[in-house]
Amino acid sequence: MTKGMKSLKQLTLNLTSMDLNSIKIICNNGEFAKNLTELNVAMNGIDSEGVKVIASCEHLTNLKSLNLYYNRVDSEGVNSIIHSKYLKQLTELNLGDNDNIGSDSVALLSSTDNLKHLQILELHENMIGSEGVKSLSNASLLNQITRLNLSCNDLCSEDVALLAKSENLKNLTELSLSRNVICSQGVKYLSESDCTLQRLRVLDLSENWLDEEALHFLSTSLNFENLTRLSLANNRFLQVLQPSDHDEMIKIFKQEGQSLKNLRYVDIFINENW
Repeated sequence: MTKGMKSLKQLTLNLTSMDLNSIKIICNNGEFAKNLTELNVAMNGIDSEGVKVIASCEHLTNLKSLNLYYNRVDSEGVNSIIHSKYLKQLTELNLGDNDNIGSDSVALLSSTDNLKHLQILELHENMIGSEGVKSLSNASLLNQITRLNLSCNDLCSEDVALLAKSENLKNLTELSLSRNVICSQGVKYLSESDCTLQRLRVLDLSENWLDEEALHFLSTSLNFENLTRLSLANNRFLQVLQPSDHDEMIKIFKQEGQSLKNLRYVDIFINENW
């Protein structure tokens, strides 16, 4: 290993067909692993045995970001992460699109007090469902999360209600709920929340079941007054969202109220009457 490799801080090995032995080679090289702050091993078919090796690596105490997207991690792997003595500095954890992660894994995550620095949590494409959202909503861990991705988790409006009632969202600045089955009632729940969503800057509601009523809730609630980016692509909006000029779209979103006064970007690509 070259001198330059030993000082490497960011390592990306996604889609490289890593096996357990490959992970052990990385983790057993202390001179190399001790400097890593970001480890991206997405799309490798890594199972919980591989995660256990990472979680038990005494050289990874400086790791801030761990990307395990699209692997085969299950609740056993999640358990290894939350009980690791060496991954306590994690600020970002991506567990998106792991078929074996469900509500039981989210319950484990929600129960931990070991990830005190975690700010970014990616749980998209895991089908965590209502039970997973319920666990998250009651978790003190959520207090420190600034970016939460729950896209493609088979969530409905009543699941959004659980989030809206949570008192643990005060630091959330980015929320992604795309590719679920949320209707305008879900947006209403968010708009009426008394639980401090005012720090929200980015909201992704694309590919749901929203109609024009959602626009009213978005534009009249003070919960959205600090939004700068809003995605409503692939919903059920009609002619109200058809102008081709982006600046004109922004004006339309601000017409009903002053809530969206800070909006700078809106995505309404391909909205139609289903």
